[in-house]
Amino acid sequence: MTVAVTDFPDLSGQNCRMGRYVAERLTTLLSQHAQCRLIERRRLDLVLQELKFSMSELVDPTKARKLGQMLGVQGLVIGTISDVGSTLDVDARIIDI
Repeated sequence: MTVAVTDFPDLSGQNCRMGRYVAERLTTLLSQHAQCRLIERRRLDLVLQELKFSMSELVDPTKARKLGQMLGVQGLVIGTISDVGSTLDVDARIIDI
């Protein structure tokens, strides 16, 4: 399966360092599985800029599909990150394109 992993914005839709870190770690973990083929994050960022999409807009299935088709991916990993006091909550899911 060919997938792309987006940055994980906070609940207000803003990108943060921790969200980028989570996305990078998830990309590294997925790259270790022979069943996954990953699209480079730089390519993802370029297509997002071209489409003028923000990360928070990718919860819209139509926009996610359009991005996926432009990247040639079958799945798009999206999610959010939130600071809930002494812990960090990560919500992740794969959108089937």
